[in-house]
Amino acid sequence: MKILNIFLRDKFLQNSFVLIAGNIIAGFLGYLFHLLVSRKLSIQSYGELQTLSSLLNILAVPTVAINFFIIRHSSVFYERQDYKSNSKFYHWLNKNIIILTLVFSAILIILMPFLKSYLRLNEYRSLWIIILIMALGILASTPKGILNGWQDFKNLSIYNISGASIKLLCGVTLVFIFSTVASALLGVLAGALFCYIYLVIIIKKTSQPVKEVMGSENTNRIFDSYNMIREVKKYLLPICFFSLFLSLLTSFDMLMVKNLTNPDVAGFYGAFNILSKIIFWASSSVVLVVLPMACAKNSIKEHLSKRILISANALIFLICISGLGAYFFFPEIIINLLFGSKYLPLAGNLWAFALMAMALSLLTLEANLAYARYDFNISYILLVTLILEIFFVHIFSQNLLNIALTIAIVQFFGYLASLIYNQKVFKKCQLTSPGEINP
Repeated sequence: MKILNIFLRDKFLQNSFVLIAGNIIAGFLGYLFHLLVSRKLSIQSYGELQTLSSLLNILAVPTVAINFFIIRHSSVFYERQDYKSNSKFYHWLNKNIIILTLVFSAILIILMPFLKSYLRLNEYRSLWIIILIMALGILASTPKGILNGWQDFKNLSIYNISGASIKLLCGVTLVFIFSTVASALLGVLAGALFCYIYLVIIIKKTSQPVKEVMGSENTNRIFDSYNMIREVKKYLLPICFFSLFLSLLTSFDMLMVKNLTNPDVAGFYGAFNILSKIIFWASSSVVLVVLPMACAKNSIKEHLSKRILISANALIFLICISGLGAYFFFPEIIINLLFGSKYLPLAGNLWAFALMAMALSLLTLEANLAYARYDFNISYILLVTLILEIFFVHIFSQNLLNIALTIAIVQFFGYLASLIYNQKVFKKCQLTSPGEINP
């Protein structure tokens, strides 16, 4: 009963539970999609699907950057209950997001021949679908970021579950009819379209974050579009580079494996990589809860309490250790259940992918804590980690286990470097007045 009372009074634990539960359900639906699709596609085709999915994650950098930017500001408006400024911020974003979507889409269309060659694709159809999914993701970043900043994790969980459901229904149906990679991607496109429509509807129904209200003496911050444009110009590139390096650390390994190895190895890696992402996405829910809280605290020159930081790390370790134990002791059962017997020959390597997920989860937490204070020096650590990963994967790409362990070791190095850096900044903040801190 005491534990229940603590849970009911602790907003961090409640938000973490809601978002983790939503992500677990959405993750289950997503992996049900992969379970069914992988059984219908060949190992080689499934490797191609996973490569294109990783490419999509990298191309989502503008979406991630915009989302980071929106969360930072909307969380401040939430902390101050400044509805008027948040409403102006939301409408200003909507006016500019379409232009960015068109520009980025045009750049990707120009780069299509290079992408087709590097990934060893046979045709352009899948790349066209990827561009459409990317465009919808950018358009959806505004309402999603607003809801995240206002800590509306209930609607974010519904958004995740709904998108996964539509992807599952449409994607599996199309794959069982046509048995092609493009048909699976059309299912992802259907899910992205539904999610965008859902976010637009829910952001209008959820009146507080975007409603127009009269200003009052208690309004803490008035939105100024000119100041916002100056801030975009000042921080756009740092945010984009931060988002790019973090996305590359999450997804570029699949592209390297597709380029460096044969289609069979890429197919096995794609399946095991998906299983590692189960652990990563579950632990990422903790990061999504911590980020807006950290942004709000840093806006008033304060830091998250040690209790929240310890709770966040403890939750991530609990999720990752549980996944590592399951993948170490029961790899054949898990792989056979999810992907079928054709993936069993290399089942003994699955535990290494759980280590990858743990390292990436911890690195992501530390990187986001630095981002919350707009400390983009963390990007240098991410860049060094990425360069080391690319270098060593090219050296140790002889087999699946070598690749997975190499990536895990390098990302653990990145995590330790980020942790040490954040601790030094924290100690500096304790010894120096807030106005003098310039990380």
